[in-house]
Amino acid sequence: MASTEDAVRHVDSTEELIHILNANGPGLQQVHHAQLDLDDDGESLGAHSCCRDCVRLALGLANNTSVKSLELSSKRANGCLLMAAAEALKLNATLQSCTMDCSDTSIGDETGVAMAEAIKQNITLQSFTMDCEDTAIGDETGVAMAEALMQNTTLQSFTMDCRSTSIGDKTGVAIAEAIKQNITVQSFTMDCRSTSIGDVTGVAMAEALKQNITLQSFRMDYIDTSIGDVTGVAMAEAIKQNITLQSFNMDFFATSIGDVTGVAMAEAIKQNITLQSFRIVFYSTSIGDETSVAMAEAIEQNTSLQSFNMYCSATSIGDETGVAMAEAIEQNITLQSFTIDCSGTSIGDETEAALEEAITQATQRNQALRAQRHSLARLARWSGDIGFQSLIEGEFRKRVFQFFLPSWCKLMPVAFLNPQRVTQTRGEVAGAACAEMRAHHEVAAVASAGAGSAQSEGTVLDPAKEEQLGLALEQSMADATDR
Repeated sequence: MASTEDAVRHVDSTEELIHILNANGPGLQQVHHAQLDLDDDGESLGAHSCCRDCVRLALGLANNTSVKSLELSSKRANGCLLMAAAEALKLNATLQSCTMDCSDTSIGDETGVAMAEAIKQNITLQSFTMDCEDTAIGDETGVAMAEALMQNTTLQSFTMDCRSTSIGDKTGVAIAEAIKQNITVQSFTMDCRSTSIGDVTGVAMAEALKQNITLQSFRMDYIDTSIGDVTGVAMAEAIKQNITLQSFNMDFFATSIGDVTGVAMAEAIKQNITLQSFRIVFYSTSIGDETSVAMAEAIEQNTSLQSFNMYCSATSIGDETGVAMAEAIEQNITLQSFTIDCSGTSIGDETEAALEEAITQATQRNQALRAQRHSLARLARWSGDIGFQSLIEGEFRKRVFQFFLPSWCKLMPVAFLNPQRVTQTRGEVAGAACAEMRAHHEVAAVASAGAGSAQSEGTVLDPAKEEQLGLALEQSMADATDR
């Protein structure tokens, strides 16, 4: 019986990797996740008789049926072996995730194009990452990768690191067109820092994001490029219109981005109703309080974001930003995580301390609210009462998460939820639950009008079931508070 190893197997020689890839037979130990990592002082990838290693590794990878995830990382990788690996990827029918770290090596477009051709033909890969930082690759590789991305129908995640390479807008526009047409990729990441990428690429990417209907996560790093407000505004417009994206991450460090972009991004957040995570880096840009105050207003109004991160180090923002952000986070009840980096700005110590305190209190409150929401949802499903489920789910989302109570509620002590009182109607229980959320576990609400309407509809719960519901509700609130 073959034994299976699900943990990642780290190896530091090509010989070990070849042995793993060839372990297909009965009785042999099979590995599902393999990682070859050769550091600067270690063996060169393919150093021992390059031709022999190329053939053996390629044959092993092409025929392997057990490895699902493969990472090749070396500062000494040579193009010969990587091209052989690319040929093997065309034939491998079980690999689902592949990472090729070729950073700081001598590889060029010949290797890059070979990898792109492999992606085009492979029919099982779901995730592909290629790190080409500080290599000789250029637009020939970039355009080939774009074509591969356009034709591949299985990839769900694509990451390409092109830092400090000679790629330019030719690559950027081609990749953007691929994103526009691809209908399977859900996560896209591209790092273009210190390249000749500019607004031509930025606008094309924004147009692609506007039209794509499958991407859920999008990240672009434009650090130290000629990107400017033309790109920023276009991206903001894309966020407004995209209805599937859940995570957006953009790095404008050391670009000519300014308040025009910042305000546009804030307006986009205000209008978007699907984003759950937003991260933007404005380090060493010309943004100021105009951007931050607009962002604060957006946070106050947004009802879908759970994570917000904004980095404003070395900008002209000041105390106005700190005060506005503190007020906004206090009003928002969906954010679970909030970060704003104001280092190297004119924000005073007192304002910064108040902002940090507001963030801590608000995120703790919101995390408790979320935990209770999930508990109540489980409770509603468990009850089996459709009307009760509707009240719990609908009222909590609509009323509590929009931060106001039902008009017919009045505040009463939490003791109202005593499980010994088994005459509660469904309307009372739901009203109490909603108010408990809104008042942060200190008060509950009795819906006298709601209770009357519930009774008039003949919806009084069975006493035994009601007692169980009361006990479960109290327990869920206690559990959430403990967290």
